[in-house]
Formats: sequence, C-alpha cells, structure tokens
Amino acid sequence: MCLQIRPSFLTKSNVTMDENFKPPLDPGFNDTCPLGTVIIRRTRKEELIMAKELPKYFRNYGSRYGVLDSSGNNYVMQYAIMQSQKAKFHGFESSITTWALPNVGPDQSTASQVWMIGDVDGPDENLNVIQTGWHVSYLDIHSYMHACIYIFHDPELGHWWLSTADENLGYWPKEVLPSLDVAKAIDFGGVVYSPNNEGSPPMGSGYLAEEGIGKSSYFKSVTFRGDDQRAFTPGKDWARVVLNAPEKYYQIIAPIPDGGPWNVAYGGPGGLFNSSAV
Repeated sequence: MCLQIRPSFLTKSNVTMDENFKPPLDPGFNDTCPLGTVIIRRTRKEELIMAKELPKYFRNYGSRYGVLDSSGNNYVMQYAIMQSQKAKFHGFESSITTWALPNVGPDQSTASQVWMIGDVDGPDENLNVIQTGWHVSYLDIHSYMHACIYIFHDPELGHWWLSTADENLGYWPKEVLPSLDVAKAIDFGGVVYSPNNEGSPPMGSGYLAEEGIGKSSYFKSVTFRGDDQRAFTPGKDWARVVLNAPEKYYQIIAPIPDGGPWNVAYGGPGGLFNSSAV
C-alpha cells in the first residue's frame, strides 16, 4: 500500500502537507525513535474497555450503562452529544474550543470528540468508526485552545483525512475501514468516563452549556459534507440532542438555525455518582 502524501483535492481552507511534515508529539514524548520508526503511544486500559463497547455505545444511546473491566471494576460513560439522522456523509467541519481541565482523576477521562460512523444497520462486528477530538486524562492544569477540525473523505482514493486550518495531519486508510466507504451518521459533543463509585469528571470547559460564550465549550460553525463534497449547514430535523445525565451535571444546547452558522454549546462540572453496576 502506497502512502498518500496529500489529499487528491484541497479542502476549502486550501491546506497542504509537506512531504517532510512532522506531526506534533503528545505531551511527555520525545523524538528519539530510531530512523525509520514512529512513535506509538501506549494504550490505556480504559481505551481497550471503551473500544470493546463501541458497537453497543453507538447503537444504544437511550440508557446509561456500565463497562466491566478484567478486575471486576465497573466504569460508566456519560455523554452530551448531537446525533445526526441517517444519511450519506463525506465529511465534517467545525471550530472547537478545547480545555485542559483540573479535577480529572487517575482512572477518569474527558473528551470533546467527533465520530464518523459507518454502517449503523449492519452487524455489530462490522461497524467501523473513526473519531478525533481533544482528550484529557489526569491533569492538574487549566488551559484553553481554539482549533478548526476538518474530516473529509478523499473521493479519488477513498481515505479519510484529518486536517486543521493550517495543515493536513494524516488519514485513516480505506483498507482498515471496509464498511466506511461513506459515513452513515455523524456524532459530536462531549463524553466522560469514570469508575462507577466516583463522581464523574468535568466535560468541555467545566461550565454548563447555558453559561454561554466565554465560559461554555463550543463546536462553532458546524457543517457536514454531502455526496457532492460540498459543506452544508444541516437544517431542522437533521440532528438530535442525546444526553444521558441530569442537566445539572452536563448540558448540550444546539438549536439548528434557519440561517447562519450552527453553534453547539456543551459541557458541565460533572460530579455524578453511579451506584448501580450493569
């Protein structure tokens, strides 16, 4: 399989990727790998647990559920997301505000993410999903970043590219995503993960969505890409709010406008305890 250096077409921001482009490193990594090798981040326990549960997660938003790890501990997800209707999507574009949050415990995580979902009506074992966003685990700092994210399907070679406003970061090869030749659904918003006997961590900026600009986290100017590869703002009935926690802990406010940009506020302080194992 040949490495694709750049998409076969330019995104609306005309980002390009130089052959010598060096991706940014995760905090805590160095770049002393031998020539010809790449850095691979060590997989965390909760990521393995969440990956095992992905088919259930993407098909059963309606109820809260737990995840049992090998030690017998129960873990729970809460989410505040927008879920698109079923259609054919070739991309997603948005500016997002991202925060590094305090009060995230050693076994907890909080993320602002986008999911491009494949054949939602097929067998669970064939479900393909790609996701990207901002993930925070066990930090004691509070910082802010504003970033533009583009996910788009290369119409010529079929790979799924991830770009920022300035550069193409890389792609998911079509060969590892056999049921994602087109996305059948798009989800985006916040998700948190914590042990069953702990208060859940903050989401987004830690402020509720109703706090508004300057406090709440946002997906701003959200657009989808259709079969014609053009970005469009979804109309009414294109998406719905999915929230599995009381609104004093997390919120998502996402009215779809009659015109102009679609801005989605989400987040909250957390603190929700879940006492019943599933």
